[in-house]
Amino acid sequence: MRASIVAGLGLVLLGTAAASAHHSLAPYNRSTYKTVEGTVKDFSWSNPHVKISLAVTGADGAVKDWNFEGSSVYRLTERGFKRNTVMPGDRVTVSYNPKRDGSIGGV
Repeated sequence: MRASIVAGLGLVLLGTAAASAHHSLAPYNRSTYKTVEGTVKDFSWSNPHVKISLAVTGADGAVKDWNFEGSSVYRLTERGFKRNTVMPGDRVTVSYNPKRDGSIGGV
């Protein structure tokens, strides 16, 4: 159940990021969606954007930290999310728009 909620969180994070007007989304490829699975290291429930950090194991077995930025607390709360929807140690899948420069992470 929690994995489904978190997958939905990824979509909400992506869908609401486009509405933010105070900074550019040009560094992100908004026409491409990718997914990544990892273990939550940190979930920052704060404004102006909720952030999630994942420990992701690559094909080579190396673990790297991936960081994602999403919507505001207000927008996520409107959609039923709470501070404890995601907790460190949870295994989650995040859908995101990748960075154009090829570095890990996204929105």
